[in-house]
Amino acid sequence: MRLTEFIHANHKSIIEDWVAFARTLSPWSDGMGEASLRDHAEELLTAVVKDMNSPQTLMQQSEKSKGNALDGALALIGQKHASDRLETGISLDQLVSEFRALRASVLTQWERTQSNSQGEITRFNEAIDETLAESTARYSETVNATREQFLGILGHDLRNPIGAIIMGAQLLIESGGLESVEIATGILNSGNRMSRMVNDLLDLTRTRLGSGIPVVLSGSNLETVCRQAIAELQIMLPKAKLVFG
Repeated sequence: MRLTEFIHANHKSIIEDWVAFARTLSPWSDGMGEASLRDHAEELLTAVVKDMNSPQTLMQQSEKSKGNALDGALALIGQKHASDRLETGISLDQLVSEFRALRASVLTQWERTQSNSQGEITRFNEAIDETLAESTARYSETVNATREQFLGILGHDLRNPIGAIIMGAQLLIESGGLESVEIATGILNSGNRMSRMVNDLLDLTRTRLGSGIPVVLSGSNLETVCRQAIAELQIMLPKAKLVFG
């Protein structure tokens, strides 16, 4: 039996091994159902078998070894799997370990049949490596894009509270005292917002060190948030008429 035939005939037990390993990746896997843990495992095995059964020249093999394989089913599956896993909060090390475990599962089960074909094992390893390369590339691209977007949003949102603080301070200096409670309150609110943004920036720093951004769900009053934003603008633009309704 060829390795491709073996994978096709034993894909259920291979997928069971995949799911069992994914379940060990705690705390990421905690509370996840079998379908989520399985993800694209079956599609991946199908693409691997198809790739191994397709003819390959020495030039194509050389390009694969350099990471220059043409985009195809393996690349697409690798990208999709990375995107889905990233949404669930998996780390890059855990993503890589899934492919390492899949390789070990297939080759271990294959050895039990006492079959041996070095050429087929080479093709199998090439297919896994290609998919892994695409997955890690997509993972890194998505993480980097998310970080850049976060920094862009943070920088934009900092402008209003900082502007309000500067203008409020100038008005206090011109007034010659701290009798304006409304202005002082605006400064306090803006300072609090900046403090929360600094905390967000610190959370982002933690992601650069490998941890995820902690998310705490809580209730919020959208009207209050909007009124605070308008109050900040009013301090920056004291002569403007701002209406909330």
